[in-house]
Amino acid sequence: LFPDTTFTTPIATRSSFSDRKTYRAPTPKLALSWRASDAAMLYAQASRGFKGGSWNFRGRQHPLDAETVTAYELGARTEWLGGKFGLNANVFRNDYDDIQLSVSVYDPVTQDYELDFVNAGRGITQGAELEWHARIAPALRWTGHVGYLDARYDRYIDAGVNVAATRRFPNAPRWTAGSSLVGDL
Repeated sequence: LFPDTTFTTPIATRSSFSDRKTYRAPTPKLALSWRASDAAMLYAQASRGFKGGSWNFRGRQHPLDAETVTAYELGARTEWLGGKFGLNANVFRNDYDDIQLSVSVYDPVTQDYELDFVNAGRGITQGAELEWHARIAPALRWTGHVGYLDARYDRYIDAGVNVAATRRFPNAPRWTAGSSLVGDL
């Protein structure tokens, strides 16, 4: 940070930029499918993934642990009337741990709270999705989808207090839907 518009006199910083950390984690996926008929397939899958940690140079300057997710999904993919109509459905659940959040943290040096980026959260997203497509004319298809999402934090530590009940996942609407007509040329 620079206190003047000439950007020549820096404000003292606590950042050293000399440490480093490597993030590695297994990311397995297990998927099973069963073709119940020529028109229907059922599937189940489970996987684990992570968003690499980082180094926080604001505040207390510390590494962040990787954020992890364990995901589960059950679904069906179907086609009817010789492929003229299709219906796909699934239910899912994602368990997140060590969610990286910008929160207030007590700084014993300044004896005050300051914003810091830390692994402060744990949460769940779960829901269901339905998609369809229908050939309604030789060169015209109708497609659509509807989805329901229950996204919530189980833990969200801000200023030393779990405020999960008052926080919402960003960009996680409860309902989504869409539809379109597509012409094939």
